[in-house]
Amino acid sequence: MTAALTAPSLFASPAIAAPVHQPAPAVTVVTKRDAAARRSQRLAAAARAVSRGRTAKALSFARAQVGKPYRYGATGPGSYDCSGLVQASYNHAGIATGPHNVVAQYNYFKNRGRLVPLSHRQPGDILFYSFNGRPSGGYHDSIYTGGGTMVEAANIRVGVIKRRIWLPGQLLPYVARPAA
Repeated sequence: MTAALTAPSLFASPAIAAPVHQPAPAVTVVTKRDAAARRSQRLAAAARAVSRGRTAKALSFARAQVGKPYRYGATGPGSYDCSGLVQASYNHAGIATGPHNVVAQYNYFKNRGRLVPLSHRQPGDILFYSFNGRPSGGYHDSIYTGGGTMVEAANIRVGVIKRRIWLPGQLLPYVARPAA
């Protein structure tokens, strides 16, 4: 009997292994829209951080004025009236509040879309009081400090004080958020 000869196989050699199939690495496709949305989120977060810092600066300034006298038309530094204290506190933090007048300040924030419902108030928001329940009857404003308290230039008897807010009374249903 003759032995049959067979041709050697190229893959029969132990030195050459068959290719191993591995999954391709995951590819994340980021569209321009996704990148813009992420950039917008980062910018919004940075703006909120700056806003919180500016609000804290205004609150700190207002609290530091407690004990100073009230004087109608005064904007500091030795005495304040209500809208003068609000204006000086936010100016100290680099935030405009509009003219030195309660109704004008309310309208300033209204025209900029910075009014929020009273029920959503946060420390640093401006509270407005009105004789007739409408902005046109505004006669007093103060800065909400959290926990149901505010800093205000109240009157000539007590000056600038921190006290509980007057609820509901003549408080308007919207507050201004200057550092929005």
